[in-house]
Amino acid sequence: MGWLITVGEEGEISLLHPFSDVHIELPHQNTTVEYTNHQINPLTCFISKAVLSATPSHTSDYLLMVIDGNFRFLSFWRPEDIRWTRVTWEGNNHRFFTDLIYFNNQIYAVDYWGNLLVCNVADVVSPRLTKCHIIPSEYDEHFR
Repeated sequence: MGWLITVGEEGEISLLHPFSDVHIELPHQNTTVEYTNHQINPLTCFISKAVLSATPSHTSDYLLMVIDGNFRFLSFWRPEDIRWTRVTWEGNNHRFFTDLIYFNNQIYAVDYWGNLLVCNVADVVSPRLTKCHIIPSEYDEHFR
């Protein structure tokens, strides 16, 4: 897809397609729950990984999922949103995600303990529907 996340001097963030010079403004980092930890230095790396569900230059129906904050939460944004939405699982802010990918209308995210969470992109149309399903790891009983 070839899109990059850029961070401005005041902490504003955007998507950039470097070959076409298209910029898409994203909600400021301060619209996330964890941003208070980054107010001292807005250039601190707040988003550690980002994945698009489709190419923004081809459709307006896409989702951007990110791993953000010191505790590495999952948050998402769609073009009509004015802020980032935290992804929850059973009402909790699941955290310490290490990687995520998009495949076949699903976002797959792996946490520090090796758990794989699957989030159907079609299920997160409304900010209220931010539930992922967890696939238990063999290490669950040892680390929880």
